Amino acid sequence: MRIYADGYITKPTQPMFHAKGTSGWVSHTTADANQTLPCSYEVTDQGGNYDNSNYVFTAPVAGSYVFHVQVYAKLDSTAGYWSNYFYVNNASSQETHHLWAYGTDATANENTYEAHLIIKLAANDQVKYIIRAVGDDGDYYGGHTTFSGYLLG
Repeated sequence: MRIYADGYITKPTQPMFHAKGTSGWVSHTTADANQTLPCSYEVTDQGGNYDNSNYVFTAPVAGSYVFHVQVYAKLDSTAGYWSNYFYVNNASSQETHHLWAYGTDATANENTYEAHLIIKLAANDQVKYIIRAVGDDGDYYGGHTTFSGYLLG
């Protein structure tokens, strides 16, 4: 951050990104276990810190960051549920947010689930979002599924 004598402040490194999946339904089975949410289409990526090939954000500077995920999904039965969460440096952190979503009687019942995370990161820390179908299979719609984040301060 640069603070000038007249009070003008600039932030030369203000990373932010917003990515989404590709259009269409993606099947996710219980056998798939933990997988990184595949948001390969970068809507914006100021600073180039989001890798759309492995779906990981790498913090360029230390600071407080905000992350948001939206998943548009459905499950095959009431026996299934989504167990989704943020991973920091390839591990679920204490500040992780778990997104639990249970199936309904109608297999075509589609829902939108959201999760937020505010966390302090060191430079080069990595954040990704993990999805997992448990109890029964499910599907998510990539074109309506997003992952975004930015440096708060």
